[in-house]
Amino acid sequence: MAPYNDVVEETSLGGARAEFPPTTWSTVLRAQDGSPQALGRLLERAWKPIYFYIRRRGSPVEEAKDLTQEFLAHFIEKGLVERVDAARGRFRTFLLAILRNFLQNERRKERAEKRNPGRPPGDFEAAEKDLAGHGIAEPDEIARRAWALDILALSTAHLREELGPAAFAAVRSHLAAAAKRPSYEETAKEHRLTVTDVRNLLHRARTRLRELVTQEILQTVEGPAQLDEEIADLFRGVTNP
Repeated sequence: MAPYNDVVEETSLGGARAEFPPTTWSTVLRAQDGSPQALGRLLERAWKPIYFYIRRRGSPVEEAKDLTQEFLAHFIEKGLVERVDAARGRFRTFLLAILRNFLQNERRKERAEKRNPGRPPGDFEAAEKDLAGHGIAEPDEIARRAWALDILALSTAHLREELGPAAFAAVRSHLAAAAKRPSYEETAKEHRLTVTDVRNLLHRARTRLRELVTQEILQTVEGPAQLDEEIADLFRGVTNP
C-alpha cells in the first residue's frame, strides 16, 4: 500500500517551491497537441474517480459502468481536452464539472444507444472492492480520494522499479501506513544489511518518493499555486477515511 503516513507526517512533499518548474502540466499539454498516448494516460488516471463519483450518486454497478464508458467516449468525441485552461483551475476540477453536466443531461434522456471508447477503461470488479473500503462519502470527496490514492500507488510502483525488488522490500514496511513498523535493527537483520545501510536506503527512498509524487501531480496542474493546492488535496485524500 502506498506510504501515507510517511508522506504526510515525515516529509515536506516535493521540497522547496523554488525547485518546481513554473509551468509543467505536461500530460494535459501533450493531449491538447493531439497525442493519443497523453490523452489515454489522462483517462486511465481519471476513470476510477469518475466511476466512484457516479456510484456515490446512486447509480447501480452496471449503470455506473455504462455511464463511465459513455462519459469517456463523450470526452474524446467532443474534444473536451481542448477546453482545459490552467487559468480556470485544475484538470481534475474541470473534469468533475463537465461530468456533473453530462450526468444531468443523461438523466433527461433515454440511453438507447451505448457508446464505447474502444475498450473498457479499467477493472470495475477491483474498483468495486476499493469503493467498498472507502465507507460512506460524498461523490466529490470519494472521487478526490481515489485520485490521490492512485497517484500514490503509481509513484510507489515507480519507486519499486527504480530501487529494485530487494531494496524496496527492505524499506516497504517503513513506508507503509502500518500501526507498528519494524525497528531499523529488525530490518537490517532480516535483509542482511547494516543499520546505517537501512537508514541511508530509507532516506533515499523517501526523497525519491516525494519527487515521484510531485512529478505525477505536475502532469495535470500548472505552476506552484496549483501544485500546492493539489498536494493539500492529496494529503486530505489519503488521511481522511
